[in-house]
Amino acid sequence: MITGKKLKKILDEKNISVRKIAKEAEIPPTTIYSIIKRDSNIRYDYALKIAEVLGVSALELCEDDLSSLMINQLIQDFSALNENDKKEVIQFIKFKKEINTDNEKSKKLYD
Repeated sequence: MITGKKLKKILDEKNISVRKIAKEAEIPPTTIYSIIKRDSNIRYDYALKIAEVLGVSALELCEDDLSSLMINQLIQDFSALNENDKKEVIQFIKFKKEINTDNEKSKKLYD
């Protein structure tokens, strides 16, 4: 995710104050100050709000840690599913994992 240092750098580059971004993104300024001071990661939902206010994509803001962003999005999307859909997704993942494992086994046999 976006670290505090990266967020501070972006705000400085765009000449935007913490208070302004907090107000426009509807995030408490104390939260943003805390993220910057502690150089901690920012939550995915906050990253989306900040990206919107800054006029950039969340992927741009989080390009250093894209896998974390994608995992957060997957978790959020998965949580929104009903129980049957969750079971289908899990079955699909298991199926894809088996296919990939089988492909790797096949490659090793021919190498």
